[in-house]
Amino acid sequence: MKQEAYAAQLKAEQERGRLLARRYNQVSALRLVCFLLVLFCLCLAWFGGQAWGYAPAAALAAAFLGLMACHRRVALKQAYCAARRQVLQGLLACFDSSWHGFSEDGTAFLNEKAPRLEDLDVFGPRSLYQYLCAAGTPMGKRLLAEWLSSDPPEADELHARQKAVEELVEKAGFSLELRTLLHLLRNGNADLAAQEDFLQKAVQPGPSPSAASRVLMWGLPALTWVLLGLSLAGLIPALVSAAFLLLQLGLTLFSYTRHTGALSPLFSIERDLTEYEALFVLLEKTEFHSALLAGHRAHIAAGAAGGLKKLRTIGAAVRLRHNPVAYAVAASLLLWDHHCAAAFARWKQIYGASLRGWFEAVACLEACVSLQLPALVRENVCFPEIVDTDEPLFRAEGMRHPLLAETDAVPNDAGLAHGTVIITGSNMSGKTTFLRTIGLNMVLAYAGAPV
Repeated sequence: MKQEAYAAQLKAEQERGRLLARRYNQVSALRLVCFLLVLFCLCLAWFGGQAWGYAPAAALAAAFLGLMACHRRVALKQAYCAARRQVLQGLLACFDSSWHGFSEDGTAFLNEKAPRLEDLDVFGPRSLYQYLCAAGTPMGKRLLAEWLSSDPPEADELHARQKAVEELVEKAGFSLELRTLLHLLRNGNADLAAQEDFLQKAVQPGPSPSAASRVLMWGLPALTWVLLGLSLAGLIPALVSAAFLLLQLGLTLFSYTRHTGALSPLFSIERDLTEYEALFVLLEKTEFHSALLAGHRAHIAAGAAGGLKKLRTIGAAVRLRHNPVAYAVAASLLLWDHHCAAAFARWKQIYGASLRGWFEAVACLEACVSLQLPALVRENVCFPEIVDTDEPLFRAEGMRHPLLAETDAVPNDAGLAHGTVIITGSNMSGKTTFLRTIGLNMVLAYAGAPV
């Protein structure tokens, strides 16, 4: 039943993708036509002496800019739709052995000092981690690995995880949207070292611009613009405005290395800020009743989305460095790097101390949404009851191997207590599989997942 529901959603997303592709092509064609018409009107006005051509050229240029914005919105919708399709295909793959091809298998988390993690197929090819992982950020992947491999947590923490995962199971629409945004993050995310470097540098407030620097940043470009206008009006020689343009370009080149160091934290994370901002907006508008999720939402709701939006704006400005022509123009007219560095320094002073907490909240959500998977793709699951006893106790009814398709796995009961148990049987009769079934279900139980 669940499989059919995901298949129906996938079919709907495929149709939506086709409609978006058609709209994308239409907007692209209109944008090209507008551009050609702008050139035609300008040529008519400039070379043909038809001054009236400037008016339609301006109107068409405005339409061209509007179509560019529309084109970007459609492209973003296409990317989201494609990610949603891939998420649904991933969920469908978990109904059989197709998930063996998932890229994240957790091999990096294998530890020679803990051979049980490989013996139980917790990490590595065809492992529990590969089956579960929906994390899109390095911190989320690491936290999921910690929950699957660490010693059993305290009872209160385990109960909080279970309630959080259970709530995510109930919020099916939210979970699918969250998985989609995490998939987008996974497609472009930096590695853990780069993310840690960004977090460390982002909390280090840089020196604020001095009063003289602020006067220079704002006064020199303003004066240059005034002189440029006077030159175009023929009131002063063009060499005067050209000299000031070259002065600003020279100041930018002189401080290029210093500004590169100040802005370097943005280089590794800037491309992910759109998805992070969308995640924060999603979390801010969603109410949670489980203590773990509600706590993280409260932390993020205290300005995370607004802070990331400002950081994304700064990152987009810094990205202009990748376009040498546009960067040279901006540097000559506006002292571009000076303003970017000053804006980033102000941002760090306001939001830098909160940044790691925001990322850790997202990582916790990634781990929880990963752990909900058994409830999404299996009909017979439950949240295990963890009891406090003086002696070891394990009881299970209808227990199945979590990495085998539910239709193929043979359910077994188990009742273990303090003492020794001997399992006998012929070769290839399932003794090892039965032991792994117990072990993997215990790993899931202590992580906070359904079994």
